[in-house]
Amino acid sequence: PHNTVLTFKIRAEDSTGTVTFSPPEEDPTGVHGFYVNDLKPDSPFPVYTFLLDHTSKTAPRSILAALTCSTYRMGAFAYRGDLYAKAGIRQRGQSVCGSTKPFLKVHFVRGRDFQKQRKVNLQSLWTDKSLVRERMAWDLFDELTNPACFHFYVRLHANGAYFGLYASMEYPDEHFLERNGLDPDGNLYKAVAS
Repeated sequence: PHNTVLTFKIRAEDSTGTVTFSPPEEDPTGVHGFYVNDLKPDSPFPVYTFLLDHTSKTAPRSILAALTCSTYRMGAFAYRGDLYAKAGIRQRGQSVCGSTKPFLKVHFVRGRDFQKQRKVNLQSLWTDKSLVRERMAWDLFDELTNPACFHFYVRLHANGAYFGLYASMEYPDEHFLERNGLDPDGNLYKAVAS
């Protein structure tokens, strides 16, 4: 049924008695997973889904509004049916923390990255009423051959229901540096006030 999480492990034994597990015992999530969502939106954008108390009757807006900017809340993240168990989510940002439409950060378990990323920033675009300024700025940086984060629109769902249009923005880390032709062990600075 809709909004169902299915997790499973596989144990295989060959004719010699050798046992293999999938995922391997050292896998940080400990399970494979699949998310069933009967809503198949006709959207040109990727659909990201957060699962936080996903069987709760509490409205997703209330659940996401209760997130803090300093502590990750454990849940799951789903994309195209694949489940990323034990994903943490929190609000993000210094000046935008507590926005009406929250800016979010997703943290994936080491060893179970999402599209080669351990963290994903989700920009709510709340402060950009045109919804295009950030995207245009990152595209311009890239066209000028400056280091630029990946930035693209996503349709965000929470607990099986539509939540809003967001922009997925690459978290600048060593992967960002390397992808932009820079030393992955080089200096990377973060501005904490605007």
